Amino acid sequence: MQKIVFLDIDGVLNSGDWYDRYHEQHLEKDPKFDYDLDPLAIETLNELKRLVPSVKIVITSTWRFDYKDAVERLKAQGLEIPIIDRTSVEARYHEGTYMPRGVLVKKWLDENVKDTCNYVIFDDDIDFLIAQKNNFVHTNFEHGIQMSDISLAAAILGREEPDKVKLC
Repeated sequence: MQKIVFLDIDGVLNSGDWYDRYHEQHLEKDPKFDYDLDPLAIETLNELKRLVPSVKIVITSTWRFDYKDAVERLKAQGLEIPIIDRTSVEARYHEGTYMPRGVLVKKWLDENVKDTCNYVIFDDDIDFLIAQKNNFVHTNFEHGIQMSDISLAAAILGREEPDKVKLC
């Protein structure tokens, strides 16, 4: 069974706390730090791989528009979870109509998962589908991803209950 993380980046792997630390500690002087990626948040996300070794990532963030750069930057900052894809780069706003990010997640699942999978969505925004509520872990832009989010995600990904599993 596949285990997929749909990953937003801003508000998950960076946060108000990170930007404060970055400036207060003058980390801009150290080229090993990426302004937009908190190493503690990446370390926290890596903990999910230790709990769920088969987990893989699909990028849902606006970073998906420059997918190659996003993957390179995440790996350079120590992300250990394989990144396998991104959701569609189609416009979410068209002629005054808004498409929730949850629609892009559903579309990716429908097009790419042929058997069953458990998935979790990490995002600081809430534009997901009602059917995805049991798979959604809401992060907070001020603090980014936390260990409590990882614990919840591991529980979601580890579940085998039929109402929590995407059947394709």
